[in-house]
Amino acid sequence: MASVNFELNAISINELSIIVPTDKGNEKLPIRGIMEQIDIYENIVSPVIMGSIVVIDTIGISKALSTGSCYLYMNLSKDDKNKNLLKYEKTFRIYKQEKRQSKAARSEAYIFYFCSDELISSEQTRVSKSYDDTYSSVAENILKKYLKVNNDKISVSKSKGIKHIVVPSLKPLDALVWCAHRAVNDKNIPDFLFFENKFGFNFASLSSLFKTTPVDLHFSVKNIAEGSNDPQNLFGVKTSEVVSQFNLLESVKKGTYASSIYGFDLITRSFFKKNVNNSYYDKTEMLNKNKSVPVSQNGIDTSKANDSKRTLLVTDSLYNQSNYAKENAPNSNLHSPEYSLAHKTAVLSFLSNKKMKVLLPGNFNLTVGMIANLKYPKKGNLEKGKELDYSFSGKHMIFAVRHLITPQVHETILEVTANSDAGESDV
Repeated sequence: MASVNFELNAISINELSIIVPTDKGNEKLPIRGIMEQIDIYENIVSPVIMGSIVVIDTIGISKALSTGSCYLYMNLSKDDKNKNLLKYEKTFRIYKQEKRQSKAARSEAYIFYFCSDELISSEQTRVSKSYDDTYSSVAENILKKYLKVNNDKISVSKSKGIKHIVVPSLKPLDALVWCAHRAVNDKNIPDFLFFENKFGFNFASLSSLFKTTPVDLHFSVKNIAEGSNDPQNLFGVKTSEVVSQFNLLESVKKGTYASSIYGFDLITRSFFKKNVNNSYYDKTEMLNKNKSVPVSQNGIDTSKANDSKRTLLVTDSLYNQSNYAKENAPNSNLHSPEYSLAHKTAVLSFLSNKKMKVLLPGNFNLTVGMIANLKYPKKGNLEKGKELDYSFSGKHMIFAVRHLITPQVHETILEVTANSDAGESDV
């Protein structure tokens, strides 16, 4: 059994080097021999991939790191048989070094942190521009023009409606998140997210992600069965932990089902109030059939309880009602951000209604934004034909990924979430 587990968790570090710019060109410093642990983090609410490396430095690379100009190149794979299938190759920017401790006369231990180079580029420029276009087109323009991302690393879902959009002097990555908060899909649902995963940068709606083909994650003793090298075992859950489940009180406090907006318009200098009734659950995409929406009780309809949460916003959404706009921009179609911003909080709250962490053998094919199909087993005495616990079975979104890598072992920790419960027909 141990040999099979070792095969599943094995990792091939083909190359791990620090790239140091010099007057004579880039110099590579191999660090595979001094690496103790690599952590790579992805999160669907994070615009870039980040991570850290623990090293026991016996070759004196610390001086090079202190310049702030170094890059990290990694080329990792599972083994010779699966190298083409399970490969991870990327160049990161090293941005911080800390926790230096002497270990011996000629060695020291420390951690250095890395991120996608686009994060450093984004911190050094700003987007201050007006567009008459869709939010998805604006996002694509920012990725290409300001962050110089190649076409093959960009995935954009189309948002609805050409708007008069003024990006208010934001850093490019902040501007992309800003656009995602305001964009709506073809059903007017503000469910867009901006994130980076293994395949590149994504400006994607949840409704489009939900329609992608799911991967199956297995909860079974056969995951560690002796004598099997089936690649499907890479999708076998070794351990799991339920992080959170449905919490009515917290959902109500967050305005998941209803809320109200108190706004001040900078152009017309007027106050307004709008009720946000989250009836869009009837038309939004669900991962599974059973919606996690409470029924009305005690005479209160949760979808109309607008005092659950009050949001204060400063906006210019009434711009086209001003006399100046009517005279000079009669066709202006400025998007009202308060609708999207209030609903976006509810969409994310709804998506995180239940959350689970699962540990699997290292698998670079699993990345944020993918859909995983879980067949979560019941505990205790099992009745034949009713072996599944439907509270966590069914389709879930991969919300966060952590790859934990040592010189010999690679494990993947997933955080999966769902906005609905599965029934027998869903799994």
